Amino acid sequence: GHIPDLGPNPFLLQALGTLEQKLGNLATAEELYLQAIRSRPSHAAAWVSLAQLRTKKLRQGAKAGRACYQSAERELMRIGAKPSSFVYTAWASMEYKKGGREDDAKSLRKARELYQKALDVDPRCSVAYLGLGVMESECGNYDLAQECFEEVLTFDQRNSRVLQAYAIMESRREPRVEEVDSRRVLDLFERALKANPRDAGVYQAYALFVVELGDIDSARSLLRKGTS
Repeated sequence: GHIPDLGPNPFLLQALGTLEQKLGNLATAEELYLQAIRSRPSHAAAWVSLAQLRTKKLRQGAKAGRACYQSAERELMRIGAKPSSFVYTAWASMEYKKGGREDDAKSLRKARELYQKALDVDPRCSVAYLGLGVMESECGNYDLAQECFEEVLTFDQRNSRVLQAYAIMESRREPRVEEVDSRRVLDLFERALKANPRDAGVYQAYALFVVELGDIDSARSLLRKGTS
């Protein structure tokens, strides 16, 4: 059944915390996230916001973020609620980016495990597939990355971020058969722009790739098109 909140609306407290964080009021934001958690200890979004504030803005280490994510997982379990794919994807991203400085192999294993947990909870979690695909691509595991991107595109065909990441991955793949592979990369960037014609990140990555091919004029045209 419904578990009553112990204080004010946690969704509004977390939203207010996000606003204060954007304004640079980090201590106020942290206190608002903590208030949201005190009101509803199983409020996943507040735990994720707190973890990201502490690791990304307050420069605390992976241990601080891990404590928040573990608490979110534990509190959801305590009330018999479904685990959160949102918690697992954010946690996985932190383990890869932050934890990697401590122990690369261990952090990669942990991140993969957490992305898989997110997909066990929600097999159509685009964010988990995208994060896992980008991570595998950056590790040089191009076939595994391709599997992730292709899987998302079976149910989320117009996700420009996935198409952009897929294009960047293909541009890095070695060894390259120059003409064939370049055409594939260009096709993926075109699909990304068709999916979202206003995605500045796609225009930027596309233009940089075209510069690599030596076509400065086309790169200039792309960036101008993106600003028009």
